[in-house]
Amino acid sequence: MPSSISFERKFTISPTPTLANHTYTVDNNREVRFTFKLTSPIDASWVANLSMVGAFEFVGTNQGITDEEVEIIIKAINPPGDEERVTEFYINVGYGGNWSEIPLISGSDLIGVGNRVVIRQPAN
Repeated sequence: MPSSISFERKFTISPTPTLANHTYTVDNNREVRFTFKLTSPIDASWVANLSMVGAFEFVGTNQGITDEEVEIIIKAINPPGDEERVTEFYINVGYGGNWSEIPLISGSDLIGVGNRVVIRQPAN
C-alpha cells in the first residue's frame, strides 16, 4: 500500500535498502546497523519499529527528530537456534499529529508487510 504521507525520500538511510537487496543478516555480534536521518518535514519525529520484538530488539535509541542522524542497532536477542529468525524493520514518521510509515526501500513507494527491510538470523 502507498504511504499516506509523501516525504519524497527526504531522508537518508545507510546502508540503502533496494528492491534487489533489502534483506540483512545479523553479524557475529548478532547485530545489524543502519544510520538514519530524516531531513523533511521540519519539526517531525520518527520511530523505528520491528515486527518480531520477541526475537529482536533495538540497542540504544530507535527514535529521533528532523535533521538528527541516529545509528539504529538491531540485535537478535538470543544466539542462533534450530530455526531461522526473521523480523521486518520499518520507520513511522509523525508530523502534525499524524503518523505514517515511510517506504525505506529505494525504488519503491510501497509500505506495509512484505515491503519492509528484512533482518534475519540464520539457524545454527
